[in-house]
Amino acid sequence: MLCAARRRAAGGGGATGVQQKMAAPADNNGVFGAANAVFVPATNVLSPAGYLTNGSTVFKWIINMNEVRSGITMHILQYQGANSFDVMHTQTGINHGGTGEELFNLAANYTIPASGNFLPALYHGDIQTMDYVSAANIWERFNSGDVSGTGNVLSAKTNRECASFGVEY
Repeated sequence: MLCAARRRAAGGGGATGVQQKMAAPADNNGVFGAANAVFVPATNVLSPAGYLTNGSTVFKWIINMNEVRSGITMHILQYQGANSFDVMHTQTGINHGGTGEELFNLAANYTIPASGNFLPALYHGDIQTMDYVSAANIWERFNSGDVSGTGNVLSAKTNRECASFGVEY
């Protein structure tokens, strides 16, 4: 039993239940003023703070909102510096029931590489009225569609609003 627990804690074996996510959203249906938005939290916005844990296997997406939304896309991105991100893993077609924090199994579990800086990202084509986390430091891209491939440049913003999300290992 102890060996299995150590394997899970080291990123091998089954899910650990450890979460790395943003704060819960405000319940006020904030209007962003733009559709087709991609959000990536800054490392100080995630709890616990920092990049996703290298070597850990991500089993679930966490999305927290109070409206029904279909067609959400979640990504794991590698930060390359200078506001540039490469897409490492993508799952499309996630449907949120609007009941607060909901967990979604990854279609295929993803192990964070042993080195590099990785962050979760959320995209939705109609993000204008989602509940949001206020005063968040994030990278974002509005009105430009989803990210794909390499070299995706997003704008670094402070004191912004975005949907609340994260991962579970």
